[in-house]
Amino acid sequence: MQNTPKDISFSEVPLELGRVIRRKREELDLSQEKFSELTGHHRTYIGFLERGERSPNVVTLQRVAHALNLLLGICFLREVFGGAVMGKIGG
Repeated sequence: MQNTPKDISFSEVPLELGRVIRRKREELDLSQEKFSELTGHHRTYIGFLERGERSPNVVTLQRVAHALNLLLGICFLREVFGGAVMGKIGG
C-alpha cells in the first residue's frame, strides 16, 4: 500500500466520509434539511453521517452521492479518500 497524506484506517472511514459529506454539502450551499430531502433520510440521520456516528449502507451511499452530484463507485472512493482506501482494496 502506498503511503498518502490521506492514509486512514478502516475504523476512521465513517469519520472521514462524514467530513467529506459535510464539506461537499456545504460547497453546494445545501442545508442539512434540504440535503435530507434530496437523500430521503431524516435530518438527524444526516447529522449522524456527517459526524461519523453511522456507516451508510450502499443504497444510502448512492443517495448521498447522487445528492452531491458525485458518481458512486471507484471514482467516488477516490474523490473521498484519495489513494488511502484504494490501496487497501487493490485499486
